[in-house]
Amino acid sequence: MVWQNDRTGNPESAETAVTPEPAETSSGEEGPDEAEVLRDRWLRAAAELDNLRKRMDRELTQARRQERAAVVGAFLEIVDNLDRALSHASAEAPGPWIEGWEALVRQARQTLKRCGVEPFEALGEQFDPRRHQAVATVEAPGREEGEIVEVVLPGYQWEDGSILRHAKVVAARGG
Repeated sequence: MVWQNDRTGNPESAETAVTPEPAETSSGEEGPDEAEVLRDRWLRAAAELDNLRKRMDRELTQARRQERAAVVGAFLEIVDNLDRALSHASAEAPGPWIEGWEALVRQARQTLKRCGVEPFEALGEQFDPRRHQAVATVEAPGREEGEIVEVVLPGYQWEDGSILRHAKVVAARGG
């Protein structure tokens, strides 16, 4: 056994540790040679590096998607306000103004589509909490319970079908 002392040389110190000396093999067999040990270490290091690279790629992809969702989500608020402005335009409003607003809305929707985002239809569908957020329920004679009778705010999804924003809806309730 080899005794390791702290810097003062005091063997009774709290930092004193006992480390065993390498054991000699009594059977005459030799352990793995140094080249095998180094090769094993190299393979393990290469595997760790590959795993790290894959994990970093996943994290970067996730971070990009979250940032993209934040930017597009902020842009959706502008599109919603443009839609509200158009819906409240009076019949007496000058035609060129209305046409201008409609052109802005079309351009905004085209920009969303280029970003891989599209609105999805909710009116008349059965309520699905994975796609819809109920803001109210109403008595609706002739409608099935849970059928969406009004869309308060449209929902949007990515090209792959994952939901960017749930549709805010009013659903029918049973009487």
